[in-house]
Amino acid sequence: MRIVAKIGTSSITDKSGTIDQSMVQSLCAQVASLRDAGHEVIVVSSGAVAGGVAALGMAERPSDTLTLQALSAVGQSRLMSVYNAALEAHGLVGAQVLLVPNDFVDRNLTDTDGLFTADPQRDDNARLIERVDADDELLSVRAGVSAGDRGSGGMASKLAAARIASWSGVRTVIARARRTDVLLDAVGATAKVGTTFTAHDRRLTARKLWIAFAAQSKGCVLVDSGAREALTSRGVSLLHAGVAEVRGDFEAGDTVDIASTSGDVFARGLVSVTAVQARAGAGKKSVELPDGVNHEVVHRDDLIIF
Repeated sequence: MRIVAKIGTSSITDKSGTIDQSMVQSLCAQVASLRDAGHEVIVVSSGAVAGGVAALGMAERPSDTLTLQALSAVGQSRLMSVYNAALEAHGLVGAQVLLVPNDFVDRNLTDTDGLFTADPQRDDNARLIERVDADDELLSVRAGVSAGDRGSGGMASKLAAARIASWSGVRTVIARARRTDVLLDAVGATAKVGTTFTAHDRRLTARKLWIAFAAQSKGCVLVDSGAREALTSRGVSLLHAGVAEVRGDFEAGDTVDIASTSGDVFARGLVSVTAVQARAGAGKKSVELPDGVNHEVVHRDDLIIF
């Protein structure tokens, strides 16, 4: 099995941003055990910026891109030094690959125990949700951003990553990184280890995954209830007759969100027409369209229903 473990900033640093060596050592010991069991392990680690903040004695994390890049450069070497020392203790050598968010789909380890019914830091009645199925609406809900000031993530980003992984046919676990043997238990599907998101039965192709989650949306096409029903239940193409409103400025071949008239986004696709053509043809039957205008706003082969 190939395992991708995403370690958040707050999981491997203390409140001052200093790298927690004992935490890194624990994670690397689990990586070694997984390697011994025949698994391939990739660790995606945050912490470089926080390490830079601590190294330079800054009072708080800045927000501008240039300063963040500089801090990352300062902290990255310190972070890798700790990882290399921890891996060396188990006869392993680490290799570093620098990534930006769009380069990978990750499984998240965090400083929370999983997905809760409410923010457990603010609501004593919050309950851990142990399992989320691939078609569960929880994968589409809005969740909070990071409560701390050392990292840039939050539950919303974790849910987004879990959703991508689920549609890629990958089981995902959100769990507290400091839990004993968290990686081993997550791989072994041990009960009570955070929140498990099951893999979707219908695995999207790489192209459709790109359309659904990676391509930048250039606009939104709002459709009437009849068109939504046809798209979601019959797998047809989106025609001009079902279009109620067009938002944004896009060209043929661009990616757009597809939503109900209330603004509920339920699909994404590559448009076959420009925004100007879509607006002009909204609500019209195919026979009413000018010559040369594609009858399909989005072809069913270029459409992903969430």
